[in-house]
Amino acid sequence: MRRTVALSAVPVAIAATSILLAGCGESATDDTTRDASGAVATAGTLGVEKLRVGDCLDVGEFAQKAEGDVESFTGVPCSDPHQAEVFVVNKTFYAKQSAKFPGDTALGDLADEACAAAFESFTGAPYSDKTTTDWITITPTADSWVQDDRTLVCAIVTPTADGNDLQKTTGSLKG
Repeated sequence: MRRTVALSAVPVAIAATSILLAGCGESATDDTTRDASGAVATAGTLGVEKLRVGDCLDVGEFAQKAEGDVESFTGVPCSDPHQAEVFVVNKTFYAKQSAKFPGDTALGDLADEACAAAFESFTGAPYSDKTTTDWITITPTADSWVQDDRTLVCAIVTPTADGNDLQKTTGSLKG
């Protein structure tokens, strides 16, 4: 199941282009090893359907794009350098939407509102245009929508100073 990924609407210089990431069937993959708390202990492919709050990710080619379709990322221990950390996974977020796919823009607008609202409770700091971190959203595609995908995922990222890539951080951004 492919999912749409987009950077939030805050001003960064990353170009708005579409890409296709990953192969078929990887959205339910979890090749990581998790410790007793559920945190990723050994890196591996982590499908979007298996993402959990607190998962740290390398987002690969997506780091230089503003949107595209994706099925998986590389899940890594948060103690290792990584580009993103999941702070929202809501499998029923879009459940009240109509049966007809509402479109990427409508889903993105709702996603940004939800990510902004959850940002402070996860990080312990309010979000503002001056914040050096941002987020990516993972929302259903038209194809996954007809398969009853109503999941929203938000992940914190730190764009580079020029906004053309994502920095790697070490440790959790949970406050």
